[in-house]
Amino acid sequence: MHNSCYHNYMEDDSEENKEFSTDINDYNSPEEVEEALKSDIRDELIENIEEEIREAAQNVDTNIEDGEYKDALEYYFESDDFFDDLRSNCERDISYVPDEIITNIISPYTSISRSGNSLFSLDQRSREKGFESFATIKYGDENYVDPSTYIDFIHLIPKSYVKRFAMEFWTNIPDVHIGSPYNFNPKTIDGERASLEIYFSKEMLEEMALDMRIAYFQEASNDPDFVNNFLNVIEEDYSDYSRTLRRLITENSLTTEEQIDIIRLFFDQDNKIEMDTLIHRVSEFVNTKNIEPEGILSIPKEVIKNWDIRKGTLYENAPWTIYNLKATELFGEGVDMRLCLSDPEMPYYSQVMDSEIEIWSIRSKNGKRRFTIEIDAKFRDASSPEEKGKLVYQVKGKANRLAGYENSSSKTIKFFDEVVFFMNLFYDLGIDVFNIEDMRIQALEVTKLNEEGLLSSKL
Repeated sequence: MHNSCYHNYMEDDSEENKEFSTDINDYNSPEEVEEALKSDIRDELIENIEEEIREAAQNVDTNIEDGEYKDALEYYFESDDFFDDLRSNCERDISYVPDEIITNIISPYTSISRSGNSLFSLDQRSREKGFESFATIKYGDENYVDPSTYIDFIHLIPKSYVKRFAMEFWTNIPDVHIGSPYNFNPKTIDGERASLEIYFSKEMLEEMALDMRIAYFQEASNDPDFVNNFLNVIEEDYSDYSRTLRRLITENSLTTEEQIDIIRLFFDQDNKIEMDTLIHRVSEFVNTKNIEPEGILSIPKEVIKNWDIRKGTLYENAPWTIYNLKATELFGEGVDMRLCLSDPEMPYYSQVMDSEIEIWSIRSKNGKRRFTIEIDAKFRDASSPEEKGKLVYQVKGKANRLAGYENSSSKTIKFFDEVVFFMNLFYDLGIDVFNIEDMRIQALEVTKLNEEGLLSSKL
């Protein structure tokens, strides 16, 4: 691998603390850990603890094969009342999203409660007590998930750290979510009173609603009459917008995907923005979509090969080009990448116009967008790699996913080649990748794998 990627990144000039270990497994009692958490090595010890917690949590299997549980879910998901309740709880308009898509999005977050026996949910009483007894997942009368089964050093956790420990464990278990449950109308199933709970916060509900919209538009793209049907629906309330879109579609060679992406933007604004502003940005997108942006750097296949990336999308689709986008090109980037660059209410347009920030688009040899970078224009004058790293505000793939991860909610790296790509790219640009918020965690993990000789098997 390109050795420059790791040059001086992991060095620590400070002397090692002689009194306390940064490895939780070196301690003999909660009191010793408590004392260490008050010392200078607190942050390092917490990082060690939480790294092991996250790894253990990922090994928890939350798949419950229970016929009655599935039957109960189907019972609720066949009820019109359920979908009416869900839609009324959501601020985003999802009235047009089919029930089937809603079901697919929320199923992992649901639990059924029958006669006081909770299936697949976090024990409420333990949560209310601040996790003092280490909460478990109940499956009937049995403890389905017990942290002590997965974490050897659980007996060493001091009382002051219990709540943080438990929160870290539960929030990292796949498909387990901590939050206030939404309760839907109780039903009688097989003679027993039952209720449906969905564990998520209000913010998570809104995020899921956005996922529902995206899933809906992806499905709608297969319907040749979708665009025309949509424009007919909004004709009465948004006649100017509808007429403008019809004209732009007629006069320009917009693909079906581009038409649907523009329509999706209409919903993403929750109808709160000025239609004139949205129409203006759409018009700019249409007028500039065939104009070649300014290329500032090309990354040929030979360079990528030197970075030890010798297969996969990044290698096969080289050379990659970094483009510095003009303000009028942001809408198209945002629409295609599912990013808020296309949101007329966000400040990116004016910030690029005023040379406050730069938006870089990384594209393949065929012009396909892969990543978008937001960087402070002052980075060119920054004096050190560390300072430049802090001025890289965002590194995002489609739908706000971070480099290396499969989607925006993933917690484990899947595409290690992407992380290696950016570590080398930023190094060559004189930018410290460990000071970039969107890259730090992935870069640390890849660095550790490389030092252990395990990285090549991931590429």
